[in-house]
Amino acid sequence: MRLARHDGAWTPLFALWRRAVEATHDFVLPADLDFYESVLYNALPRLEVWTAKSQEGLLGFMALDRHMVEMLFIDPPFHRRGVGQALLNTARQLKGALQVYVNQQNLAALNFYLQYGFRETERLPLDGSGKAYPLVKLALTA
Repeated sequence: MRLARHDGAWTPLFALWRRAVEATHDFVLPADLDFYESVLYNALPRLEVWTAKSQEGLLGFMALDRHMVEMLFIDPPFHRRGVGQALLNTARQLKGALQVYVNQQNLAALNFYLQYGFRETERLPLDGSGKAYPLVKLALTA
């Protein structure tokens, strides 16, 4: 697996995002998925994006804004194969302490971050867009 700062085409990342969200966010309404996809198109190019690739192609990506993990999405066939952990290891080496918001309903992601060593610091009833998808804020010390 190769990890690198993203400097290529955005379309494969958008497609991977959609596959990953459809596989893990069954609680999100279809119309909201379209809304979040438009947010992604605007936000992703402004963030520090890292990709994980292998001979099989793009495995996943992570987007950072300073110490905040804004996004971490792994293509579903590569879940539980160390891709997310490898991307977080890179973020930790680069940034030290990290923070992330996770959908409360996304128990697999929440458990992933807790097992990595993040600790809950806050719960919010709405997401950053004001939609009724509660968030859990997690922090990882350096």
